[in-house]
Amino acid sequence: MIYWLTAAALAWSPQQTPSGESVQWSDPLIQFHFAVDSAPSPEAVKLVREAFAEWETASNGVIQFTEGRPIARARDAEDGRNHVGFLTEWEHPSTTLAVTRLRVDSSGTIAEFDLLLQADPPGGWGEGPSEVDLASTLRHEIGHALGLGHSHIREAAMFDRVRAGERRELHADDLEGLDALYGDLQDADTQASCSHVGTFPMWWLALALVRRRRVSGIAESLHTDLSTR
Repeated sequence: MIYWLTAAALAWSPQQTPSGESVQWSDPLIQFHFAVDSAPSPEAVKLVREAFAEWETASNGVIQFTEGRPIARARDAEDGRNHVGFLTEWEHPSTTLAVTRLRVDSSGTIAEFDLLLQADPPGGWGEGPSEVDLASTLRHEIGHALGLGHSHIREAAMFDRVRAGERRELHADDLEGLDALYGDLQDADTQASCSHVGTFPMWWLALALVRRRRVSGIAESLHTDLSTR
């Protein structure tokens, strides 16, 4: 079942399951896959990679994105892989630029995301006054993939609408939300890296334990979007 999330009347907000659990990744090593059927342009591929890198840098390297092998086609499917695709057949309103669907377990741990964008939205992707900025859209959707909800701050990447000609960078409000969700991992990494037993770094053990945590039993499917309305 798909649950539609609404943003709280705050600044940044977390995405939550219907039972009220905030959602986030327990394993900060996240692999994504381009869908070859949607054939994104080289420029679009470049912008996707740069947007993931921006969020990774904003997390001080706690979150790490890697690019896996391309998959056959973009789809919303519970297959354990994180899809990024530009769809020519768009099942949503034309004013909806992109959607990100998360699958989480009952505790709110994210298992996978599917980030799907219109291949050719009204006005087209671009930086002109009548075009929609793809980089801004990607920053927004990757924020959702990390567990952030919408913000009511218009300058924030996580604001729920973008107009033609607008460009949004990561805002202090976006970074505050990221730190709230993943600052505990940053703190744990910092503390562990200060402790050593002989020549064996304890931070390596801490990261190894984090990486071994896996999700079992998908309980919820969450759906968020970005609109031009």
